[in-house]
Amino acid sequence: MQLFSVRNLSMNGLMMLLPMRMAFFAFAPEKGDEIPIMSSFLASKPHHPLVEAWEERVQMHWQLETRPNLEYFWLHVLFGKLVQENHAVKELWQRRKKLTGEYGLPGPHLLMPYEQVLAQAPTAQFKELLAKKAEPIYKLTIHDVKFDKRSNSLLQRDGSEFGIRAADSGFEYLMQKTLEEAAIHFERSKEGGSAEWQPDASPFRRDYGLSIANQPMMPGG
Repeated sequence: MQLFSVRNLSMNGLMMLLPMRMAFFAFAPEKGDEIPIMSSFLASKPHHPLVEAWEERVQMHWQLETRPNLEYFWLHVLFGKLVQENHAVKELWQRRKKLTGEYGLPGPHLLMPYEQVLAQAPTAQFKELLAKKAEPIYKLTIHDVKFDKRSNSLLQRDGSEFGIRAADSGFEYLMQKTLEEAAIHFERSKEGGSAEWQPDASPFRRDYGLSIANQPMMPGG
């Protein structure tokens, strides 16, 4: 599961990335030529030729009796090869709105490494960064940081504790701020006559809430 925090719900924020503004969008690169595209947040109009060419390349790859081992980022590698080898796709890709997904740079991966930012108590600098809403979204993680329900603690990959409760972490602060801003956006949208977002009143929402400490799908739980 991929987890995101939408930091700017205005037409000048996240909406600028979506297909109403362009036919296809992806943050890129994620890690230079090694990971040429960020696949966890994509937006496209139906039947976009770039997406269809990418899908065709994926199908061809998995239909091979003997396939090269492209490891975890196989989807990204296939996309990179497609852009290099297909002139029409390369031309379409070069027209995109260029926003990086590199780790630690302004963009969705700005908060990496997560264990040094989100798995710590939110600092004044961290709160100020979020208040600026400079980035439309931030990608979060449930891979590098695990949650122990029994102790309400955040754990490292090896199972050792960070020494902080989940409820006191940057994860919790960011998720709560996201929920608050979504509610504000909902109220403003009603004033304009169209509610773009509806509060989730389902049993799951009531039982589990948004708090990281209540997420049942967290690894290590």
